[in-house]
Amino acid sequence: MRQKNIFKRWLVFVVILALIGGSEITHQARAQEWASQSVLAPQAEVSTVFTYQGRLTDDSTGEPITGPCDFQFSLWDAATDGTQIGNSPQTSTNVSLDNGYFSVALDFGDGGLGPATFAGDARWLAIAVRCPTGSGSYIPLNGRVALNAAPYALSLRPGAMVAGDRSGGTVLIARNTTTGSFGAGFKAETNATQGTALIAESKSSSLQQTYGIYATTASRGGTAVYGESKYGGSAQDNVAYGGYFKANAFGDVGVYGESAWGQGYGVGVWGKTAAPYGDGVHGVATATSGENHGVYGETDSTEGSGVYGKSAAAGGFGVYGYSRYGDAVHGKSPDGYAIYAEGDAHVTGDLTWTAKQGHLSIPPAAFQPQTHNIEFNNLGYALIQGGGGICNAQKLFMAPVVLPHHATVIKLEYHAWTQGPFGISDKSCATLTLRLLRHNFTTGLEEMAALEPTADYSAGTYFSEETTTIQYGGVNNDDYQYYLELSAPGGGVLVWFYGAQITYTFYEPY
Repeated sequence: MRQKNIFKRWLVFVVILALIGGSEITHQARAQEWASQSVLAPQAEVSTVFTYQGRLTDDSTGEPITGPCDFQFSLWDAATDGTQIGNSPQTSTNVSLDNGYFSVALDFGDGGLGPATFAGDARWLAIAVRCPTGSGSYIPLNGRVALNAAPYALSLRPGAMVAGDRSGGTVLIARNTTTGSFGAGFKAETNATQGTALIAESKSSSLQQTYGIYATTASRGGTAVYGESKYGGSAQDNVAYGGYFKANAFGDVGVYGESAWGQGYGVGVWGKTAAPYGDGVHGVATATSGENHGVYGETDSTEGSGVYGKSAAAGGFGVYGYSRYGDAVHGKSPDGYAIYAEGDAHVTGDLTWTAKQGHLSIPPAAFQPQTHNIEFNNLGYALIQGGGGICNAQKLFMAPVVLPHHATVIKLEYHAWTQGPFGISDKSCATLTLRLLRHNFTTGLEEMAALEPTADYSAGTYFSEETTTIQYGGVNNDDYQYYLELSAPGGGVLVWFYGAQITYTFYEPY
């Protein structure tokens, strides 16, 4: 039998067996039927193997070849010349023929990291045969067989599921190998008014890190995930999202951005807007209680910033805060500065803070007699009055005081010591009366508070008096001047006066 031109292609067809979306092919035959989805279910993952069937006849007589024969198959991307694809060639030896018909299993793989074996591009099958088996050389059949698509693939029907156990692998790969400027590996569309073009779910309930969508880009200026809102035909009020992310569990994060670059400049989350009244990053906390944050920033660097704002325009704001009733900007630091300004600080309105307590000490040297005939000895650290004359002949001394504007006086006190004949029980001879006064040209002197001993003081007794009952406690330096008036005893007992102190609270700087 002549080997050259002895075979001709009589019948060639390809059957690709698939277990996809809950259906399977019932048997391998030239006439294929699909089983009902409700009856059979896939038992194992379908591989890349498919069945090729054909018929060999004698080129000169037309009679079928009886075989057995050896076959070589190779897959190409063109009808002539071109590039060989996948795991080629494939060899099947000692193949039985029935009236010229034969059936072989071929596996050209999935293409690995190279061109996909079957990805929608045209493919041709080249066949070489030698008969009988094991003898002579392989003789190529004339021309390559064009592999046509199956008329209806269950793996691509609406609602189909591609599922399988691929630990460490991928169930479905979409690859666009173009090197042009634009191209997509996968595109999903929907026309539903509340539809979703693509739904990606990670079903694992473990505490391990899983991803609904994991995307990477190797481009220096690329974007791993790009979202865009196409609605732009109206200036009406609406809300459309280029990307929307939601976390439902305690401690979960709606959007997490990370820059792993350990040197120089890197951005975890970048926000940008071209709208005149838009926000590059907009955060909203909707809970009406609790310590929540619309935008929260944190840094571990000693020179870093939890939140950093910058404005390059004159009159702009690096950070702008607004609150109808609460705090527009609230800073808190247990050890450092809650708010620190490098440069001038400007406040429109009142600058207030939690009330601080201050003290004003008035030494004895500040008190001056109100008449020229008063005998006293002012040592600076103490004022001595008394020792002669008539008891109760009080002498007056005045000392001006300067208090912070808008402060609130809350306490007045003084300290003294008696010296003189022992056994004196008349407290009037050892009484020091101290009054806090305010004065203006309209009302004259007004008493704000008064102090005098409330018990008998014998000679050699140290006493201190104080009061917290203050009238007109608010200091108004615009309209008033403030004084302390000391009334000392005129005789019988020497009284040493060591000074007075005024305690106040204030909210504004002085």
